[in-house]
Amino acid sequence: MKLTNDTSHGGALRFEREIPAEQETLIALQVVPHAVCHLFHDQDTQRRMQLDADENGIVRFHLRAAKDAPPTEFRLEQTVASGSPHIHTIAISHNPQHWPQSVQTAVATRTNRVRPALTADPAGLTNSQLIAQGYPPRPDPKRWPARYARWRRLASQAFDIVNPKTVSHETVRFGQHHATAPESAPRVAAPLRNQESALAALRHLVPHAQQLEQALFNASSGNWSGAYFTNPTNEFFLVEADWTVPTVVGGASVPPYSAVAQWVGLGNSPNDLFQSGSDSECSTYFDGRYIATNYWMWTEVLPFAPAAVSNFPLSAGDHVSVDIFVADQNGDTTFQQGSGGGLTRQDNSVWFMLYNTTKHLAFWGTVPIATSSDQFHGQTAEFMIERPTDLSTGQLSPLANFRTSTMRNCAYGDAWYGNLQQFALEPNDGTQPFDGTLQYQNMVNASTGDRLATAFSCQNDNSFGGNLLFWVWTNYS
Repeated sequence: MKLTNDTSHGGALRFEREIPAEQETLIALQVVPHAVCHLFHDQDTQRRMQLDADENGIVRFHLRAAKDAPPTEFRLEQTVASGSPHIHTIAISHNPQHWPQSVQTAVATRTNRVRPALTADPAGLTNSQLIAQGYPPRPDPKRWPARYARWRRLASQAFDIVNPKTVSHETVRFGQHHATAPESAPRVAAPLRNQESALAALRHLVPHAQQLEQALFNASSGNWSGAYFTNPTNEFFLVEADWTVPTVVGGASVPPYSAVAQWVGLGNSPNDLFQSGSDSECSTYFDGRYIATNYWMWTEVLPFAPAAVSNFPLSAGDHVSVDIFVADQNGDTTFQQGSGGGLTRQDNSVWFMLYNTTKHLAFWGTVPIATSSDQFHGQTAEFMIERPTDLSTGQLSPLANFRTSTMRNCAYGDAWYGNLQQFALEPNDGTQPFDGTLQYQNMVNASTGDRLATAFSCQNDNSFGGNLLFWVWTNYS
């Protein structure tokens, strides 16, 4: 590993990296703290992947080289709040015998506040006191046993509380639902037993990949695939789920760029959508002999652009948890009838709580909402995989090949039932859950009818409610 050129004046740098062949390898570079960077190659200077440096100036992406990949150079354009941009050079070569560099050379020194594991539940502390010590607000253990168990699981682990700085990504949108014609489809009679048998059962149903183009379940979307709730009794005010960040793969004869976002959200209107999740991006070069990938966490509040959590490094295979809920500034939700009946003016914030339980990172953020009752309408709750919109072209991005993915512990709350009832995601067996109208969305290209991704439920005893969401990828666009 080599680094040349003077860094003291923010000049252009040259980085040299040798990576192993046929392995997705983390590339971490030291630039200016909080710099917004764009990775590109001279082959295609218009195709640029945004990378956000953290407060230590570390910018990260992943790179995979085929055995026959030639040495090459990538460019990293660095922009800071003051000063002109700089174009850094990243010279890449590979060695089939090379062993990946040790983790400590690739990960920034921790400067975040460490929140220790909570060994006992201090029931006498208020939510504001818990928050001041770095712990999430505590649900009532009697009224919300499942949510309290989730709180205990997260509170009993040590986390780095990351700097809540976020960085806007102006060229991408994880936007609104693009509906296609409803599918008249058979329902799976019961949740499938587990992930392995679910995939085997799906292969039994559709032994040839092209048959996935035919309708299978409830409905279709041009950009979403997953579980889509509408028509709550009052309004949805809570969504939460866990998942493993999917690996995305590229190769020869694939789109130059593709992406897949996995997220949960509340709302689906131009000014009333709150969502958060992970995004996995994939760019290919030299006919797939180099594959650059970027994994990042984000929050989004329409009509604004999504915001990357720059101090929250992410890799494929990391386990993440996302909670979004409406409450006051102390994380307490107040209901009109004490324990239900709808939200009140006190519930003036949307909370985002993100955890990377693999890297032990925690991010909290709040968005103020107007206190008048007509400013928040939680009429939908979503558990989704999406192909984002590329605003530089105005088109939906190709759906990155994630093979399969799952989402566990999917839960939502309806303000009418308040803290008396927390609902779990139900199977797509043709019946409706206790509250709301449930559709399972398959992602379909409306122009061609090609199925891109299929979502369905699987039985899993370790997931809240006994079910998880399962996705299968089948096409890019």
